Amino acid sequence: MYLGDIVRRVLCKMAEEAGFFGDIVPPKLTTRFILRTPDMSAMHHDTSLDLRVVESKLKDIFGISGTSLETRRIVVDLCNIFATRGARLSAAGIIGILKKMGKDTVKEGEKQRTVIAVDGGLFEHYTQIQILLEEYPQ
Repeated sequence: MYLGDIVRRVLCKMAEEAGFFGDIVPPKLTTRFILRTPDMSAMHHDTSLDLRVVESKLKDIFGISGTSLETRRIVVDLCNIFATRGARLSAAGIIGILKKMGKDTVKEGEKQRTVIAVDGGLFEHYTQIQILLEEYPQ
């Protein structure tokens, strides 16, 4: 629910302090929760050479047009940073609970396996979150 807004806040700060989108801060960039996590996911998963999805989302959501490829790459990098952070925080919480329950013990030379059920659109639709959670080192 909040990942998109965290990215929006960082983009807004970059626009205010570094002129990331030019001399004027786009007004919609200051609107809370205007960047939803599914939109962030779409930008993060953009594999086109010119990052067309990122360009389209910036224009449709914030009214920002004419962005450079470098600017769009930075937006994808931000999405990656915050998706990774979110996945690591989630994984740390899950691992902490498993440790508290004693489910992280080693028996007869083998690690005990535990199945975790996850409900929600973030895990289901944000492929990078799935990958990051599954790869998180224990």
